[in-house]
Amino acid sequence: SLQAFENDFHTLATTEDTDIVFYCTIGYRSGMEAARICDEYNIDRGRVYSLDGIVPYTHALKSHRSSDTSNVGCASESTASKPSGEMNLITPSGEKTKNVHTFGNEWNCVDMEFN
Repeated sequence: SLQAFENDFHTLATTEDTDIVFYCTIGYRSGMEAARICDEYNIDRGRVYSLDGIVPYTHALKSHRSSDTSNVGCASESTASKPSGEMNLITPSGEKTKNVHTFGNEWNCVDMEFN
């Protein structure tokens, strides 16, 4: 239930060593929820992240795999952190997956590598 989620979330949100990542299909709803959670629970915004959406993330994963990782990151910032190692979508149990759930078929613009 939503109430059970809110109770569990409150426990996680008040643990200072826990980062919180929200995501949705495109990124709008996760951004709104991340802002709401920061305000409602008085959480430092440096611990709450909104992924720009699972759809663009699938394209970023493919781009990361097909490029030299030394070129990944912000070109305008030489000190930008760059992803290293293998990047994948994973299930809650930690298994790699190609399955992506989107808001609906009209929003299913994931990279062709994903389902």
